[in-house]
Order: sequence, then C-alpha cells, then structure tokens
Amino acid sequence: MRRALTWALLALGAAVGCDGGCGACSGGAPKAGALVEPEARVELLDPGSAPRVELEVGRWQGLTYHWQVRNESSFGLQGNKPIKAPTVVANMTFQVTHGTADPVLRERGGRTLRLVEERATVDSIEVDPKGLSPELVTALNQGLAGYAGTRTRTLVGEDGELVEMKTELVGGVEPAPEEKEMLDRTWEVQRRFPFRLPPAAVGVGGKWRFSETIEMSGVKAVQVAEMTVTQIHASEVVIRVQVRQHAPRQELIHPFAPGKTALLEQFRGDGDGELTIDRLTGIPMQGKLSVTGRLTLATVGKPNERMSFIAASVLRSSARILGEGGLDPLPDAGEDMEADGGPPLDAASDADGAP
Repeated sequence: MRRALTWALLALGAAVGCDGGCGACSGGAPKAGALVEPEARVELLDPGSAPRVELEVGRWQGLTYHWQVRNESSFGLQGNKPIKAPTVVANMTFQVTHGTADPVLRERGGRTLRLVEERATVDSIEVDPKGLSPELVTALNQGLAGYAGTRTRTLVGEDGELVEMKTELVGGVEPAPEEKEMLDRTWEVQRRFPFRLPPAAVGVGGKWRFSETIEMSGVKAVQVAEMTVTQIHASEVVIRVQVRQHAPRQELIHPFAPGKTALLEQFRGDGDGELTIDRLTGIPMQGKLSVTGRLTLATVGKPNERMSFIAASVLRSSARILGEGGLDPLPDAGEDMEADGGPPLDAASDADGAP
C-alpha cells in the first residue's frame, strides 16, 4: 500500500517536466560538486516598458514560508471517456538553511552557481473528497497521512531554477533506497517546472524564453517556455507563462506491454498559466498552469497496434511567507507601480527600476 501510494505523489509535480535522465555528460568524469547536465538557454526577447525591475532569488538563512499545491488531472485513450484522477492537495513548509549571503556553490558550464539551500517538509497531503466515495477518500487519506514529515533538500538558482531536489526523510524516517529513488523521480517532475526569472531588468511587456531537453517516461522531448510580465506591483510581479513541448519520432519501451517496443509517432504538449512572484525573495506567491498533451504510439512488430492518449492537468499553488523562525512579516504598505494605474516608483529608483 505504501509503495502504491508513493505514485500518488507524482501529482505534486507539474504535468510537464522531466522524470530523470535529462541532459548529457561531456568531457569525461565531473569533479566533485559539479553539475554535468547542460544549462537551459535563457534569452531576453523584449525588456518591456520603463520603469524596469531586476527579478532574482534573494533569500536569507532562517526564512520560512508555507506552500500549498493542488493538482487536478485526467487522461484517457482518444475516443473514450477520460478518467479523472483524484485531486491531490499538499501543504509544505520551506526553511532556508543557506541563504544568498552564504550560498551552496556548484560548478556548471565553466561558471560557479550560487545556490540557495532549502529544506521542505510535507505538513499534510490528502485527496479532495469531491466526486469520491467516503470509503475511498478515507482509505487514500489514511495511506497518504504516512507521508507527513517527508523532507527534501532543494538547491535554488538565482534565476529560480530548481537545480537539485533530493529526498532526506519519508514520514519522518530515513527511507528505503527503492522508496527514495521513486520519490526523487517525483521531484524531478517538479524540478522541471517551465519557469525562469529573466536575465536582465524588465518592465510591463517584458518577454523572455528558455528551452531545454527533457525526458518524460522515456520520451526525449524539447520544452520551450515563454514568460511575459503583465503587471508590476510594489512587492510583486505578475508573469504569464506559455509552454510548448514536442518530440521527434523515436522508439521506446512500451508503457503497457512489458517486453515490447513502441514507436512514438507524435507528441505535443501545450500549457498556459500565470505566476505572481514576490520581488524581494523570488518566491511564487500564486500560480496556475493548465496543460494538455497528446501522444500517439504504435507497437513495433506484430500485431501492429496504434493508440493515442490525451491528458490534461491543472496545477494551482499558493504561498505565504512566515518570515524568520516562522514569524509573520509586517504588512506591506507599498503602492502599485504605474503598470497598474498606480503611482510611479519613488525617487529612490533609477530609470531601470533598480533600487
């Protein structure tokens, strides 16, 4: 039961992402502490209108915040009624153990990454009872309750990239190797969430793009995400996210026929959403991402069977900054910038919006 319920944690990740094996090594064995996967290419397309602001992760040791994620998904064979998976709601608490002033250092692509280290603990995880029988809800929640106390170690880049996520505890105790491996694959999905902060100051209308090679259940694909600033407030920035995925024809292990090989004939995924980012810390305070995907497989050999799968997912998240040591911060008395029809930046900001 515990092993089966581990797969329910897959719902914590976005519907788009990587489940391991992304990237490729080059140039022999890496040195200790080095990252060998290629860096995603981030390209500024339009800086947007003035005033502009710098957006990057800035967190201090002891900073604590609460995060809730809700994932609704459905899938099925084309031509059949889709199956709706149970909606999973998880609550987690993050605490920064190494901040921007005392970062964890990693080498990648000839440069040093300065990474914020956080430890995230699952406070609760349960299914939404809507549309489910009381008996099923009770059974699922009883099993999922065993994951309260699960803890991961996360390294976050200055542009918001989740560079690394590793399981430390499951249900408050050290997990078995098999269980740790399964959960680490789950976090890989979340780690490939299609978002980065821009490489330069941006204003309303500012647009940037990043692309990367990903692997999803054995399918090698390309993910391209575009972000556009739609609003700038005194303490937050609202960013629209659009994501596209595609994959070339390729052979892979058949997902439903052990020992057989399948030919991927078509794969396409599209997503659209919005994130509200805290300007001081880079924490996503509100988020929603809707994703649809279509995949067509043909069995290699005889009998030659073809099937098409359709999937859809809606991921919603919200965060609340608790401050240092879990204390609520003072309320923000700042005003919105001109982008929302409010007053402009104060005189302490220059033409590019830098403080």
